[in-house]
Amino acid sequence: MLGWINGLRAFVPLLLAAGAPAHILITASLAGLASFPGGGAYGPSKHAVTAVAQHAAMALADTPVEVSMICPALVSTGMSPEGIAPRVVADAALQAVDDGVFALVPDDWQAAVVAQVERVVRGQRPTPPTPQPGTA
Repeated sequence: MLGWINGLRAFVPLLLAAGAPAHILITASLAGLASFPGGGAYGPSKHAVTAVAQHAAMALADTPVEVSMICPALVSTGMSPEGIAPRVVADAALQAVDDGVFALVPDDWQAAVVAQVERVVRGQRPTPPTPQPGTA
């Protein structure tokens, strides 16, 4: 459950000591940027992942080590056949790293994530996010 934090603890000092350009790609989840009803501790734990990724990116901003994160929606795995193929997520993640993108969020979920945060910032109760196909 804390593999990503252990990875940062283990590899960041080594990458900094090497002094060469490096990149850390953290796998989070759409559930780390938006809140969904139910799901127990999964969503809050993914919110922690996205927060640590942001902190790490800021802390390492003036070093040769870059940080980014991917926040996919459903991915087809051994736990569930629903979602997109893992290879599609991997290809998109590598392209995002090459393009210098910090957070890779599915296009059809971006507006929903922003709308939910805007509601909370305005003091309104959150509502479940809904994807908007064909939007960016």
